[in-house]
Amino acid sequence: MKRLVSHNCPARQFIFHSLIKRGRGNIKKKFHSYNTPGNPLPFFVLVDLDTDRCAPELIDNWTNRPLRQNLIFRVAEREVESWLLADTEGFCEFTGVPHDLVRGRVSNPDNLESPKETLISLVNRSRRRELKRDIVRESHTSFKQGPAYNTRLGEYVFRHWDVSRAAEKSSSLNRACNALRNFRKADSN
Repeated sequence: MKRLVSHNCPARQFIFHSLIKRGRGNIKKKFHSYNTPGNPLPFFVLVDLDTDRCAPELIDNWTNRPLRQNLIFRVAEREVESWLLADTEGFCEFTGVPHDLVRGRVSNPDNLESPKETLISLVNRSRRRELKRDIVRESHTSFKQGPAYNTRLGEYVFRHWDVSRAAEKSSSLNRACNALRNFRKADSN
């Protein structure tokens, strides 16, 4: 989220505090307080679509009133990892996984059934042992999130991930970027 805000609102100084709520259920419990009319604080809420049918339906189910002007509520289709995979060039540079392999698995990142599993299985093909060890944990039947998954993906996001390239391949990321740019414009009027 910080990377998206800084990319889409570069001329503006933001006080940005991340509220990590440990899952969509916890964000949903607090959502009404973010969307309270008259609340002067700007909020950018991002959740994964996960198994819900579509983003508009999820948003309708979560809101009991129209979204206030200084609230952006965006949904990553299916998971935010699809946005990270959408920058094929940056992902390959970071992981050392061959371009052909990534392009073959990630032609349309928003349509991946399980972007996190795809990301983990691709990193498992990396020759960079430390990166692979940090991101991938082998279980008996599959690969799971490794011990430094979030730390390493944070490194990728801030050093290699190109938001513009990714937004070209991910329509849900592109919509989030547009919402942030429009938010800035509305806020400055």
